[in-house]
Amino acid sequence: MLKQIGFTKASDKDMEGTSVVHLGFVIDSEAMEVRLPPNKAERARQAINYLLSTKSTTAKCLDELLGFLSYCCQVMPLGRSFLRTTFSLHRSATKRHPLARTRITNKAKRDLRWWEVLLANWSSLSIEPRDRHTHKAWTDASGTKGIGGFYDSLLFATRVPSRHRAQHINWKEMYAVLHAFLLWHKYWKHGRVIPYGDNSAVINGINNKSIKGPAIRTLQTIILLAAAFDIELVATWIPMDRNVIADAASRFDYPKLKKLGLTSQVNLLIHRKTTARTSTIRQTLSSFFTTQSRHQQGVTTKQMSKRTGRLLL
Repeated sequence: MLKQIGFTKASDKDMEGTSVVHLGFVIDSEAMEVRLPPNKAERARQAINYLLSTKSTTAKCLDELLGFLSYCCQVMPLGRSFLRTTFSLHRSATKRHPLARTRITNKAKRDLRWWEVLLANWSSLSIEPRDRHTHKAWTDASGTKGIGGFYDSLLFATRVPSRHRAQHINWKEMYAVLHAFLLWHKYWKHGRVIPYGDNSAVINGINNKSIKGPAIRTLQTIILLAAAFDIELVATWIPMDRNVIADAASRFDYPKLKKLGLTSQVNLLIHRKTTARTSTIRQTLSSFFTTQSRHQQGVTTKQMSKRTGRLLL
């Protein structure tokens, strides 16, 4: 039939077995995953190592790197949020002379080091169908007071750390989602979480795994937490009048929360402060992303652990 319509068979591309290469990716029906082939993973590592070893680069070099890493994101969705600062650097570089060199910022290098970790441990995408229990959580942030969240029968209301109170509302809204993860991620393990919120920029940022501004750092931590605890994350926007509980909690409006039937939860908030230790989560993530099955050759687990710990600071 192929000959009849003018197609010729490319015998060199015939493959047998449980693993085949299609569109540049390895599709493994036994492991039920799609992954980067070794040559492409090595190409990405070499390009990243080059930028990490130099102080400046050209717009053309950044353009080639970002094009290739964006391609890799098809099987490494975790990496998408760690391209934002490099894209910003590229945008700045394109405004200069084509031959001019642009200084590589520390923020960009930090994200590229995360790509090193992800390439060593997470260069594949599972295609195995799974049934997940769905969890729904609502979060909100007040411009001047604090953040609040509600899940199942659990409630939190806390202030934003003083050093972050001047941050944009997008950062605070994203921080509210992170705080929910810090408190409740163990309940959500292996499940599907739907964070509801009334900030469209944050909701789109979570789903697209990228957001403009300082909120990207908070989003990166959320994405890493979701990966570490095998949580599928699908954020949903809702209007403000449907986010009443989280809104009241973010404003510490305890009388309103009691009217909504949350008297026992409010009493717990008043008499027992619920805190989420970021240091504990940092240790968990550092351990998780350095003890997976795939490690960089020539780099010990201890060395990788120290490197990852610094990235989480």
